[in-house]
Amino acid sequence: MFKMNNLFVFILLFQLNNSLISQPQIKENLLHLTRQEDGTWLQNFDIAEIESTDFIAVSIRIEGINIDANTISGKMNTNKKWYEISPFGEDPLQENRFVSELMYLKPEEAGKIQISFTKKVDIDLSSATGKIRIFVPENIESSSLHTVHNSSRFFTCPCPQPDYIPRVTWGSGFRLTGDIFIPPATYTKVSHMIVHHSAGTNTSNNWSGVVASIFDFHVNTNGWQDVGYNWLIDPNGMIYEGRGGGDNVRGAHMCGYNNNSMGVCLLGNFVTTEPTNKMVTALTHLLSWKSCRDNISPSGGSNIVSYPGFMQHISGHRDGCAPNYTECPGTNLYSKLQMIRNATGQNIIEICGNISENQDFESKVRLHVIPNPVSDILKFRVENKGKSFNIKIIDITGRTVLAVSDVKALGELDISLINEGMYLFRVETEGKIFTARFIKK
Repeated sequence: MFKMNNLFVFILLFQLNNSLISQPQIKENLLHLTRQEDGTWLQNFDIAEIESTDFIAVSIRIEGINIDANTISGKMNTNKKWYEISPFGEDPLQENRFVSELMYLKPEEAGKIQISFTKKVDIDLSSATGKIRIFVPENIESSSLHTVHNSSRFFTCPCPQPDYIPRVTWGSGFRLTGDIFIPPATYTKVSHMIVHHSAGTNTSNNWSGVVASIFDFHVNTNGWQDVGYNWLIDPNGMIYEGRGGGDNVRGAHMCGYNNNSMGVCLLGNFVTTEPTNKMVTALTHLLSWKSCRDNISPSGGSNIVSYPGFMQHISGHRDGCAPNYTECPGTNLYSKLQMIRNATGQNIIEICGNISENQDFESKVRLHVIPNPVSDILKFRVENKGKSFNIKIIDITGRTVLAVSDVKALGELDISLINEGMYLFRVETEGKIFTARFIKK
């Protein structure tokens, strides 16, 4: 009996130890900078006890009078290399505050670390407060990263929502649910889809851990309600559910002007490398679903409460901020945005449109609409052996915006007064229906 009890205790301790190992490793050091003779301000800390198989994420927050990116600059030195401590500036309402970008260290850099700050103006950093946060994610086996599969399709919006890895999976170490982490959630009507890059690591064996590190950084270093992005995409084309609260929840990703926008972050630094074809394809499918669902013209633009006011519906982060404020989403991704706009529109027409067109309609009827996309005059031809028919133009909410009766086989329609978006061109004749889809730009 005694041996059995010992065995039972050993099993419990083994299971407990394994459960602890699978949790994120988190360490914080309070900020206490010391002035050196050369005028720099230093702090040393040790992370030798940190164990990682992929990366160690470090972020720094400094608070005090007149502290921001214009008054100080910094570096971090590990046993391998120097890192520039670049400011993370997504929260302009926070004054006297310097928050670093998220820095990714390699496992072999665990050890003695030194941070140093140089003053750009004459200020005393001895009273500055803040923290240094170290985060190592749990190791989640890629085989356990189940996705949410969305198979339902709508008649008025044929683009399905792409599969994605839910918050409860990548955020299991934080016990995340589908709700926003710190309530309440705020919702907005999305008119613009903003593309970002994480500006972090370009290589990882644990992309779900990279997503978790961004969540930890946004919540525990920057003090936000949740991760700032609505969606994130890794180089393998896997899509991750971001900010909790569901569709149309307002994020924190565009220079403090987040109304009417959805933020999508591609993981990597696209100043230094190219986004993969898989992540660009995943981005296109995600934007196609959202454009179709919310009747957003992928190739169009409109006003938004942001700098400079008018933006393309698919824009980069830099488009919504003051000039030179940020280079996000990186030149190598930003240069592809026009191609992504075009591909999103074509995806809606050619791929999504083919999903639900009525294949039961008589083969002797053929419907053609040109041009597509169209701005003013839509031309159509119906091969229907001389019979007349009725036409309806329907938006993706199911509302009829134009109806014409007793139409012959060839004609054109003035649609200049119709709003931008995707529409259904619907032919009704002798109780049968045939459809084509077009985009008004």
